[in-house]
Amino acid sequence: MNPAGRTGPRRAGLPRTAWLLLGAGLLVALVAAALSLTVLSRGASTRDRLELEISRLQRQLAENGRRRASLEAAAAAERKKLAETAEKDAAASREETAEIQREASRLQAELDAARRSGAENEARIAELEGQLSLERGRVTNLDRERTAGERILARYQGGVGLVQGIWSLADPSGPPAAAIEHQVFSGTGFLVSTDGLILTNRHVVQPWWGEGSIERRIAHGAAPRIESLRIYFPGIREPFDLRVVAVSERADVAVVKAFLGDRRLPILQIDTRAAAAVPGQPVLLIGYPAGLDALVARLDDRSAEAVLATSGSGPVTLTAELARRGLIRPLATRGFLSDALPDQLVYDAPTTFGASGGPVLNLRGKVIGINSAILPEFSGASFGVPIRLGAVLLPRVVPSP
Repeated sequence: MNPAGRTGPRRAGLPRTAWLLLGAGLLVALVAAALSLTVLSRGASTRDRLELEISRLQRQLAENGRRRASLEAAAAAERKKLAETAEKDAAASREETAEIQREASRLQAELDAARRSGAENEARIAELEGQLSLERGRVTNLDRERTAGERILARYQGGVGLVQGIWSLADPSGPPAAAIEHQVFSGTGFLVSTDGLILTNRHVVQPWWGEGSIERRIAHGAAPRIESLRIYFPGIREPFDLRVVAVSERADVAVVKAFLGDRRLPILQIDTRAAAAVPGQPVLLIGYPAGLDALVARLDDRSAEAVLATSGSGPVTLTAELARRGLIRPLATRGFLSDALPDQLVYDAPTTFGASGGPVLNLRGKVIGINSAILPEFSGASFGVPIRLGAVLLPRVVPSP
């Protein structure tokens, strides 16, 4: 059949089915070729892209390598810098440590020196404090002694009297010129009882006692005689007559008695205990050293002239005038007891003749001895009789503790 629109003769050839199959095959081939070309084209493009990506990555790796090298160099430099810094710091630290050690050594040396100096200073300070304490103690003791002395003197001076007497020595076997007539003597005595008993020295009431030349004359017949014996107490115008009651054959002690009448005078208390007379302790002497000479010397010129004008220079009338004017007052001296022997006390309280027979008191106001002698060559030594040697002559007097 001639299809519409087609002209010309019809060729003889392959069957239609073959032609269809041939066309289909050709079409398939064309499609495969196209696909191959497409694949090839696409593969070339992917390779290029990969190559480009690889090239980029290589460049990036190279850049990263360079950056890494730079960073490593920077890190190395930093490490070097840190190492240098650390070394500098270590050196500075070592120097600082060395400086601290040097300072510590210096401080240790100063501390050791300070300790040594401190020990020396402490020893010196302790020594000075000890000396200061002793000085303060001495000041305290002196104040106590002064106040005690003032208190004792104020309380007991009224019972310490000025003993005055007159004696003579008749010697029938000797020439008249050898006789001793109306010799005035003086000393001190103190009240120990309310009935008028007075302790004093034997050589005060018997002036010849202990005088070798006179005692020899007495042994050959000379006769001593007391013409008068009296005592003047402070504040009392008239004297009191005395009578010798007892004398000691062992010590320079005597007991006399005053007829006081209704007079009430201070009574001194005695202490016979060994503990009352301890060497090193202060003592107080009360008496009339130098006798009338000292009493007159204590007056001002006007009073002395008035007394002498009234009484004259005779010792008996002079003493009476001093008593009438209320000028009989004992003196007190202080010192320390140096030794306390069984029959003798030694002390450095200054005194002289005229104070014989006066009381030696401790700071408790107790009589521990009777002043008896001095050492003319050395004013720092005075001597007394322990009070117990006088107490044995006073059986009615109870020693006061």
